[in-house]
Amino acid sequence: LYHLDRDLGTFFDSLSTYARPEETLIALTADHGVFPVLETLPARGIPFARRASAPQLIDAMNAVLAEEFGIEKLVIGYISPQFYLDQSRITQLNAETHQAILARLIEFLKTQPVVRDAWSYEEILRIPCPTDDIRQLYKNQLYFGRSGDIIVQV
Repeated sequence: LYHLDRDLGTFFDSLSTYARPEETLIALTADHGVFPVLETLPARGIPFARRASAPQLIDAMNAVLAEEFGIEKLVIGYISPQFYLDQSRITQLNAETHQAILARLIEFLKTQPVVRDAWSYEEILRIPCPTDDIRQLYKNQLYFGRSGDIIVQV
């Protein structure tokens, strides 16, 4: 949304050089279309289509952390396409443990059938990629302090 706000601001600023504001009507619309219901896709030749359950993934991620790190319920939320960790608890960990946790969660997510790829916030920002690369679209929506700790491509 940040980029949309910036681009619309630039558009509106330049528009005032061509038209008087009191004689201008602006209408914004969007049509994202509708994706077919996932359950119908196998019959259309897409056998790997399946529905992702964020609560189930969060529970499974927390189970991995509990078993391997002895840390309970560190993954606290998912807002597509980002998983959020409990920052009040993350700040109590040393950097090495924090990185090990991120690496393990990403490794786990990449084994899940509904996840195509996964990156930490810092990792995806460091990846050089052309503007037409899907990773660039994920990078464009990141905002420091507001984005999740792990970004997934489902």
